[in-house]
Amino acid sequence: MSNPTYRYTTLLFDADGTLFDYRRASWEAMKRTMDRFSAPFSEALFDLYQEKNMALWELYEEGKVTKSELELRRFSQFFEEAGITGVSPAEANQSYISLLGEGAYLLPGAKELINSLQGKVSLYLVTNGLKRTQYRRLERSPLAHSFDGVFISDEMGYQKPQKGYFDYVFSHIPEKDRARMLIIGDSLTSDIRGGNNAGIDTCWLNPKGAANTTTDAVCTYEIARLEELYGLLSEQLAK
Repeated sequence: MSNPTYRYTTLLFDADGTLFDYRRASWEAMKRTMDRFSAPFSEALFDLYQEKNMALWELYEEGKVTKSELELRRFSQFFEEAGITGVSPAEANQSYISLLGEGAYLLPGAKELINSLQGKVSLYLVTNGLKRTQYRRLERSPLAHSFDGVFISDEMGYQKPQKGYFDYVFSHIPEKDRARMLIIGDSLTSDIRGGNNAGIDTCWLNPKGAANTTTDAVCTYEIARLEELYGLLSEQLAK
């Protein structure tokens, strides 16, 4: 890529599902956890866990549950519905979090995209993940030294999509013109709605071509693959 002056000087990237392959890391952490406690594991059970986990993360984004409640309840609810007994939800959660931190897998095109943008725009990682997991995964990944800053809700007292989360981010970065900022993420409820709340442009990574029929989030752009961001940024030259 050449070194143009982009309309957007500051790119805020979500982590899981945007740059990092969360599903793969979660699958491996869950399988090893269940094996550790001699508990059953299957694709159906993994999907059930993710259903409980994602529902609680949405409540966390809305400020309706605490981080500690999320961590405990996702396993207690999962075990109850799956009929799994004899395993402590707290111990399972601790094992899962530790193993999840080892899963530093990137999605296709993530490394190449970030490497190509370094030095051309400011790059930040914005995530609702748990700090002890996210820092470990980032440090183990090829992107360990790629960002100008990392913002993890666990450390901030706010989470995406809350305006307070973005106010904190904006107070810690040099760019002050929100028209020059773009958030890229796969979640309508946290990334895109968060960008809306913060008054910045948004780019929804939507690889499955899902319809936005359940939220009021408004996308400035929509892409199916990370590689499409190259063209999007090029189209914004001198605009």
